[in-house]
Order: sequence, then C-alpha cells, then structure tokens
Amino acid sequence: MKLLQWSLPLAMLGTLGDALPAADCDKIPSWTFKNLKWHTLDTVGQNGSASFTLVNSVTDKAVDLKCTLVANYRCQIKTDDATEVTLQAQNGVLYVWVDQDLTCGDATVKHVGGSADLDMNCDIVQHEDINCTAEESQIKGDVV
Repeated sequence: MKLLQWSLPLAMLGTLGDALPAADCDKIPSWTFKNLKWHTLDTVGQNGSASFTLVNSVTDKAVDLKCTLVANYRCQIKTDDATEVTLQAQNGVLYVWVDQDLTCGDATVKHVGGSADLDMNCDIVQHEDINCTAEESQIKGDVV
C-alpha cells in the first residue's frame, strides 16, 4: 500500500500561519466575574459545585463555567483559551484568582493574573444545604 503525501507551497505556509490567532500582547485583559451560584452540602463526602460567568475585557468573550468543589470550599477550572480560574470560600468571603497565558505574535508568552475578594451572600436551606451568590466584580489583570 502506497502512502499518499502532499505538501503546500512555501508561500501558502506563511498564509496559514498568519491565520492562526495570536494575542494582542499590548492589551492586558481584565475580567468581569458574575452570576455566581455556589451550592454545597456541609457534609463529609458530599461534593458541591460553583458556576459563574467570566468575561474577558479585551476579547469581550463571555464563558459560562462550572466546577466541582473540593472539600466543599474550593475549585479550579480551565477554559479553552489558556485561562485558569481558582475559587476558594472562607468565612463568607470568596477569593477569585484568574491566570491567563497570552501567546504573542512572536511566539513569546506573557503570563497575566488578577484576583478579587468578594463577600458571599449565603442561605442555609434545611439543615446543611448551603446556597451562595456574590456581587459582580471586575478583576484587573497584571503581567506577572
């Protein structure tokens, strides 16, 4: 059986490479964190969840994310664009960290991060069922 081989002219390779998205590294993103829904059962062995929306200020892209809580108070989730979000709740405060790697046009990578501390509004339903929300917040990104 003969394997088929094909190649592109060198001129076309440059065109394909130009079509690949590169981050605008002159613009450092900030993020809007909103629509938090935090649900947990304050019971050993039970996992809760957190869902929220994250909006990138540079791309104006909004993503709805959901993660499973570890030990009922923290979670970490990665989006499809090299962005990682970590949430941790403690004493009625939600700590949010956002980390993003920007691949620039010259193939260098800039690491951008930001964080916020948000007051959580929680209701205890029944005996151990806890539901929380938080106000919308802007998270400023800085090169780290």
